[in-house]
Amino acid sequence: MFFSLGFKNKPLAACCGVGGKYNFTIGKECGYEGVSYCQNPSEYVNWDGYHLTEAAYQKMAEGILNGPYATPAFDWSCLGSGTVDT
Repeated sequence: MFFSLGFKNKPLAACCGVGGKYNFTIGKECGYEGVSYCQNPSEYVNWDGYHLTEAAYQKMAEGILNGPYATPAFDWSCLGSGTVDT
């Protein structure tokens, strides 16, 4: 599922972190010395073990605003446009 949305094979691993299955260790979070980050955050769902990446938030917003995550889909007619360009 994640791969079809443009995320890499292990999208739930933190982009910025260290250790373990999910590249996350409490006490060694993003910003600490020795903690690295990925070169392409858009391929990850998880930024730092706590927060999602911009790419993940974008996919969620598109699904809510343009469907299929909201029923009925958001009515853009009040803005004079049928869809939102992303």
